[in-house]
Amino acid sequence: DRCLGGDNVDELLARYVWKRLVSSEADKSWKASDHQELVRHCRRAKEELCGDGDIDSVPADSAVIAYQGKEMHITRKEFDQAIEHLVDRAEHVVDDALLALEAQEPMSKVHEVV
Repeated sequence: DRCLGGDNVDELLARYVWKRLVSSEADKSWKASDHQELVRHCRRAKEELCGDGDIDSVPADSAVIAYQGKEMHITRKEFDQAIEHLVDRAEHVVDDALLALEAQEPMSKVHEVV
């Protein structure tokens, strides 16, 4: 599945934040290309909440996302909820790949799953 990477997490988080920040239903239409600044802010928030990959870094409990004069605090729990379906999809891909390996399928079958 090619939609499980960090960029996908950033965009999904940006959609989540966008829906929470806008004031009316008419404003809730979403085009990532119109909101690259928000996606960048969400990437930074994701990195704060997950740690920056350095073994000594400590993930934050919450992050602030500012966009168009508005701010939103997001907790690690809210972040996890916002990206939950992507994590579930990733788990299914891994499970399917492990089952293929367990069944001693050829590696080409494992690559098809992943």
